[in-house]
Amino acid sequence: MNYAYQELAIWLTNRENHRTDTEHEDSLIGKLFLFQFVNSYASFFYIAYIKQNIGDMCIGSCMEELSIALATIFLTRLIVGNATKFVTFYIGRMLRERQEKNEAEEARLEGDTNFFKEKSRAEKDYYLDDWDPMLGTLENYSQISIEFGFVTLFVAAFPLVSIDICVFVCILYINTIY
Repeated sequence: MNYAYQELAIWLTNRENHRTDTEHEDSLIGKLFLFQFVNSYASFFYIAYIKQNIGDMCIGSCMEELSIALATIFLTRLIVGNATKFVTFYIGRMLRERQEKNEAEEARLEGDTNFFKEKSRAEKDYYLDDWDPMLGTLENYSQISIEFGFVTLFVAAFPLVSIDICVFVCILYINTIY
């Protein structure tokens, strides 16, 4: 749902009439944080603080149910996030290679010998994926803040979260540097 909420936040922010880019970005960041906060923590807050007080029965104890829910979310985020990045990278690479192969075939049929020379850096950069400087960085920082929220709010229910978060933050930090 975070993807749908991101699209909704972008759509709502674009419909507002901001005077500056900074106001636009601040409004978008506020909406994204609110949507992701509710999406990420609502079910856990319900299990931890509300469920037992309104008379719903927990599976075992509420702490056990919370720990199972946290483990499930962490494993799902880890597996789905890495699989998505790998699949999109792999498909993008295959599509770029296919496009280059088609262009080479067209150039060969037309007799263009300049096409087969070594490509310049600018020509190679043309085929790279687009990176939105604001949304890309914002996505990385929002993932880090959501993960730290899990650590600070629910570490008593699932202590392994803190180890997972340290590894996750190190990987994100390395990815943003390079």
